[in-house]
Amino acid sequence: MTLIHTFATIFFLLGVIAHLAALILKVNRPLVKSIFTGEVDLEYVRDRHTLWYEEMIRQKMTGEKAEDEVEVKGECEKEKREEREAIEPSPEIESKEEEDKMASVVKVKGMSCQHCVMAVTKALGQLEGVQKVEVDLPAGEVRFENTKAVPQEEIEKAIIKAGYQVVRG
Repeated sequence: MTLIHTFATIFFLLGVIAHLAALILKVNRPLVKSIFTGEVDLEYVRDRHTLWYEEMIRQKMTGEKAEDEVEVKGECEKEKREEREAIEPSPEIESKEEEDKMASVVKVKGMSCQHCVMAVTKALGQLEGVQKVEVDLPAGEVRFENTKAVPQEEIEKAIIKAGYQVVRG
């Protein structure tokens, strides 16, 4: 009976130590903070919870309010302005962006999950001159900045090599 209690105590202490280590590690700090404050850092959500982030952006665009909405902290005025411009870009901003970078949109067939998003993002991200790749999974579109005028054929070749079809026209 004493042996059972000893092992139970050891496992209990290991569990406590594991939880303390999880609190101490920097990676988990945003989640630990959210337990106490009820707020989640926007950058943390964008980097680690892409589906949740995309849903929040969609809800902002459509004006929907989620039932279990969590307050997201860390949005500075610049980020708010950029998101508003992404929803309703002003003509002067569009012309400035066109001068600086060539924004491109490609229709891609065959994407169905986050793995597909990552594969296409990685394939295009490896092309020199292609930056800020964003995949709109429901629309089947890939948006990116073509800063060095990479030929369309090269972009299509990278998408096809990743295992997806480019829809023309």
